[in-house]
Amino acid sequence: MEGRFGLSSGNEFEVLINSVCDALIIVDSKGEVIWSNRQLFDLLGYTVDEIVGCNINLLLPEEFREAHKVLLAQYFNRPSSRPMGYSRPLSAISKFNKSVTVDIALSPIRWKGQECALASLRENSIGTQGHASHTEIQQLLDESQSIANIGAWDWDILKDTLHWSDQIFKIFGVDKRTFTPSYSAFLSFVHYQDRAIVEDAVKQALENDSPYKAHHRIVSNDNALRHVVERGKVYRDEHGNPIRMIGTVQDVTSEYNHQMQLKLAESVFRHSFDGAISTDRAFRILRANPAFERMSGYRSNDLERISLAEIIPGIQEELISNQLNDSGHWRGALECQRANEETFPVHLSISRIDDEFSASSKYYVVTLTDISSIKMHEEQLRKLAYFDPLTSLYNRSFFIEKTSQAIELCQRKNKSLSILFVDLDGFKEINDTQGHQEGDSLLVDIALKLSQVVQDRGLLARFGGDEFVVLLRTGNISRVTKLANEMLDVLSFTKEYSSYSYKVTASVGIALYPKHGSSEQDLIKKADIAMYKAKYAGKNRLMFYQEEFGEEKSFRLRLISELEKAINNDEIEVNFQPIVESCEEEACYFEALARWNHSTEGVISPAQFIPIAEETGLIIPLGELVMKKVRAFIDTWKLVKGSDVKVAVNLSVAQLYHESLQGSINRIFGDREGICKSLIFEITESSIMHQLEPAQSKLNQLKALGSTIAIDDFGTGYSSLSYLSKLPIDIVKVDRSFVLSLPENQDDSAICKAIISLSHSLNLKVVAEGIETEAQYSHLKSLDCDYIQGYLISKPMPCEVFLS
Repeated sequence: MEGRFGLSSGNEFEVLINSVCDALIIVDSKGEVIWSNRQLFDLLGYTVDEIVGCNINLLLPEEFREAHKVLLAQYFNRPSSRPMGYSRPLSAISKFNKSVTVDIALSPIRWKGQECALASLRENSIGTQGHASHTEIQQLLDESQSIANIGAWDWDILKDTLHWSDQIFKIFGVDKRTFTPSYSAFLSFVHYQDRAIVEDAVKQALENDSPYKAHHRIVSNDNALRHVVERGKVYRDEHGNPIRMIGTVQDVTSEYNHQMQLKLAESVFRHSFDGAISTDRAFRILRANPAFERMSGYRSNDLERISLAEIIPGIQEELISNQLNDSGHWRGALECQRANEETFPVHLSISRIDDEFSASSKYYVVTLTDISSIKMHEEQLRKLAYFDPLTSLYNRSFFIEKTSQAIELCQRKNKSLSILFVDLDGFKEINDTQGHQEGDSLLVDIALKLSQVVQDRGLLARFGGDEFVVLLRTGNISRVTKLANEMLDVLSFTKEYSSYSYKVTASVGIALYPKHGSSEQDLIKKADIAMYKAKYAGKNRLMFYQEEFGEEKSFRLRLISELEKAINNDEIEVNFQPIVESCEEEACYFEALARWNHSTEGVISPAQFIPIAEETGLIIPLGELVMKKVRAFIDTWKLVKGSDVKVAVNLSVAQLYHESLQGSINRIFGDREGICKSLIFEITESSIMHQLEPAQSKLNQLKALGSTIAIDDFGTGYSSLSYLSKLPIDIVKVDRSFVLSLPENQDDSAICKAIISLSHSLNLKVVAEGIETEAQYSHLKSLDCDYIQGYLISKPMPCEVFLS
């Protein structure tokens, strides 16, 4: 053998080579073993015959084989004697697939006419003996990486293979057993908005040899967004080409979020609408935000190092400090002093902030909310809670509360009290005709009148609408009656509006404790019932509650409930009463009158259920039901008698002004020519007097249908005959109250004569209703009354009676 060693082949060489302790291998430029000594068997278990002709990769760890091809080529380009691996521990794989830690030295050699490499392999006894220590160190390294949430990576640029430590797999949320790292795979995790940042940083490191650093986001395999910081260093070959890049990746999500929270807290501190102050543990002010400067007039520099008590005089620092040490929080309302020494109410919230590096250090953050407007609103709410906004009297809630307290006191001291429930008579007409503004003005006047009467004798409140209540701390009948009569006196007056006048009175119901009830609700309810009884008895009077009143009220409430069912179930009947000419005594037309034949109560008077229908709004469907039965009567009369017949239908105020009236008439009677000429609509005088212009418009619409218009109950309202010429009226009906005492009562006779004379002068027909005697009939006939209606002629009867 001839080469740089200067040795000749022969026995001396063989003896010398076999006496060397190291395993020697000669490898050609292709990486094939062309010679080996016997020591290889002792080190790796291969004989000379087994190893010669094999590629050197057979002895290398699998993960190092690809890189070794590149390194081998680089070595033959620039051969020199040098160790392999530099400071890295090297391993060789034995025949039995075991890893042996070795040291390797390389030397160039010319063997049999070709350039080769001589590798000297020696077992690294320190590495072998320290294998356990190495494992422990690796475990310690892995644990350290886990604690710091940092992982290491090694990128083989030439092969584009990437090695990750275990911690990186955890950061990226992937399983190392199923995921193969690579640069492109890594980029797929980078948030799409940050990829350009990462790629540019890598490019700068590779091209300019600058340190690689990038802060970016990744979307981990579990779709979690994480923030990471990467650092790396580029390794180059002898030509300066990048071949390897080693670096770290650290999950800084928690730190990033913490920094964002700090920035947010600072932003909130600076831009908060509420004032904020930071202090040290002795409550000396460190900083104040702009909001506090605005609300207090202080500048932040003026506040530094002064005590919190100087601007919050009422604060008890020692007491608050103890609570802050216990719970970390304190809240309360106190007065804050402005720079000009004015004070304003604030709500304080103080929180303790501990120094994480020093257990003895602590700070406080004080939040101050100016509650001046809240205090003002609380006062307004208190007024709303206890006072009526219109009249400034106490309201329902306050009255009930005070009545409850008064009853408790009466129970303890065996005393009595009384509740007076006051409701105005005639208020609804003023409110409906003159408008709500006038109605409210009247209620204010009423409240003033009642206050002047009650004064300090009782508690006066407005319950709502035109209802007032009084609490008297006495049950003495004479004293209660005296006060009630005083109220009736001041509430009896005439209210003038332009050319119209209204009579205002009141009805008062009274309930006594303990006679009529033991609770505030019971007493108020029974006083209310007594008030309604006074109203039904004729108004402008007082009534003490009686047990039978409750039964009447219950009966009325039951009628309200059952009336709707009766209308829906077609249980309301319509009877017809003839109206005859005074000289002919033959029916000219009929008036349709609703009748309710109750299944258990028998016949219920219209005087009972018609007012209920008007109060509840049921008058609209009731009116439609009556018109349907009138239509049936007209059609049947035409069929049976062969002639037309006229029928009068009563319209209430609610019906007259309801938007659906015209539509209901068209729907029920249709547009058959002449059908509406059979209709006479009767409207009470009071329903049109207070709304003359709207009434005129509504009556003109009815008149346009071809129907006849009659004014019912004439003379009971305002006895103003001038409006008759302004409205499209055809018939005037004299109220029965003027007929009852005829012919004896000269005044009523004179009124009837005047109404008939004026009506005839206006070309209006006159009907006298309520005729029950021959004397009444003869007298009205002598006065030239056109038509007669009443029991003398016929009671209201079912339609079948007149169709037979």
